[in-house]
Amino acid sequence: SEFVDCESPLGLRIEAILHDGKRAGEGPHVDALCLRCGERSTPRLRDVLSGHSQSGGCRKRECYLDYCDRAVARLDQTDVAGVWSSRYAGLSRKATGAKFKLAYPIVDAAQRTYQAKVDAMMANGTAEKIYEQACQPHWDIRSAAAHLNLTFEVALYLTLALKKGRRVAQEATIQ
Repeated sequence: SEFVDCESPLGLRIEAILHDGKRAGEGPHVDALCLRCGERSTPRLRDVLSGHSQSGGCRKRECYLDYCDRAVARLDQTDVAGVWSSRYAGLSRKATGAKFKLAYPIVDAAQRTYQAKVDAMMANGTAEKIYEQACQPHWDIRSAAAHLNLTFEVALYLTLALKKGRRVAQEATIQ
């Protein structure tokens, strides 16, 4: 009872001591309130006091996403671009994961990572460069993409997004 209302360093407050665990030597469990998300959980007392139980579950997702991002950072950047291109070309998560021998969450993280790079290319004018170069005689999107060290799928995505953005802006001025 001395631990009731005690807060762990990482954000759990012990509301009540519940019972001993179902297994021998497990120790008592507690009713704990996560101070970050308000979710209740019933971890072991020793896990709360040692910092092993850090939250009511809200940090679990954050930690897993961080793990996925670290795994993507260790991948070769051509693989990350390949994952994005595969998904853009219509391959499923399962097929893309099998092709690159990656788990689905890592495929998703790689796609998010490369999509951020593609969005940055859109913002810094790379899409306009591809479009202008592809419009010149003896050039096409594929050769313009190769000239800028991009895959065909990225160049196609950027030019289509640029055209759509221009069309939307044009329709807005008409109205």
